[in-house]
Amino acid sequence: MNPTDVTLPWLLRLRWAAITGQTATIIFCEDVIKVHLPLLPLLAVLSFTLASQLVLCGIARRLKQPSHWFLAGLLILDTLLLTAMLFFTGGPNNPFSAFYLIHIAMAASLLGAGWTWGLLVLSLACFGGLFWRNVPLPYPTNEADPICGIMPMHLHLTGMYFALALTGICLAWFVARLNALLREQATALHAAEMKAERESRFASLVTLAAGVAHEINSPLATITVAARELEREAELGTPPECLAEDARLIRTEVERCREILGRLHAHAGDGPHDPPVDCRADELAVALRASLPANQANRLECLPQNSEVSFRAPRAALLQALSNLVSNALDAAPAATPVRLEISKNERELTFTVCDQGPGLSAKVAARLGEPFVTTKEPGKGTGLGLFLVRRFAEQMGGHFDIQSTPGTGTRARLEIPQGAVA
Repeated sequence: MNPTDVTLPWLLRLRWAAITGQTATIIFCEDVIKVHLPLLPLLAVLSFTLASQLVLCGIARRLKQPSHWFLAGLLILDTLLLTAMLFFTGGPNNPFSAFYLIHIAMAASLLGAGWTWGLLVLSLACFGGLFWRNVPLPYPTNEADPICGIMPMHLHLTGMYFALALTGICLAWFVARLNALLREQATALHAAEMKAERESRFASLVTLAAGVAHEINSPLATITVAARELEREAELGTPPECLAEDARLIRTEVERCREILGRLHAHAGDGPHDPPVDCRADELAVALRASLPANQANRLECLPQNSEVSFRAPRAALLQALSNLVSNALDAAPAATPVRLEISKNERELTFTVCDQGPGLSAKVAARLGEPFVTTKEPGKGTGLGLFLVRRFAEQMGGHFDIQSTPGTGTRARLEIPQGAVA
């Protein structure tokens, strides 16, 4: 709920109270303390206030949320009407000039600094004008001095007391209602944040599960092929020693699955972080080729070649991120064309750039790669989570990941991470 939703009904109630109070004050002055007021202009102001009130009540039924301009205009109107009432009832001698404060307080609470200062200037101008010109009231004082244009002190003090009481009641009710509204908003906001957090956790869980499926799909496919070979060879009566190679391959791929699950478990925040270790570019290139199928490993070119460039980085997480980038580049590039991995470093960060000679991408598509489930591959051949995990890895490291591509000129994926960062 917006505070302005409460303001218009409250202002309408305040105006009804003002109309009632002004009517009662006129009757009290005429019949009780025998102060003869200029009834014709006062009734004209009171009638205009009542007419505007009836119009506003009709508008309020159709207006869902009043604008700041609407509320400001209403406060300005009420300030002018208050000034008119004070003009015909003694000007600055009238203690009910304290009612200017109600409009200023409401502007400060609801309309911002600009409107507040504007209404303050208007109120000061109106009240200052009453010093210059007003209609003095004929107060009876005593029989020797039957008429005097200055309000007797006891009446002025009594008026100040009632003005303070009424102003305080209005301000206290308004501030209390506004605070209650703010508490309701804070409670609703907290509930919304908790709901968003729960949904975010659920989305993270779904993404993690999809990421696990994406990461272990390749080794599971290898295990499936090797298991079929073992089964076929066993049915043919192949000697056990000839089956050892397929068994070793299955064991290697199972270990790879275990490593992937452990790393994803750590990325989810439930496991130990991957600490930085000493790495060399040439060793990383060997490990990358070993993670690729045999028909793709020889297409990977690492530059500079035979480099002994050393650095500190979380080796397992970095290797997996680079494996995702290289695999995507190999899939995008034409068969038999090389994919280039460039490794460089400076005093603060490491840069890994993977370039392919594929068809390239539009700037719009390239900008979206790295979002969950955004992929350029055919249905069933990719989920888009590989690049999402690369981007998440870069963010966890305090680094940067981007993709630059132009249709027809290939794609360039760049991963930058601080040296010695912890995944």
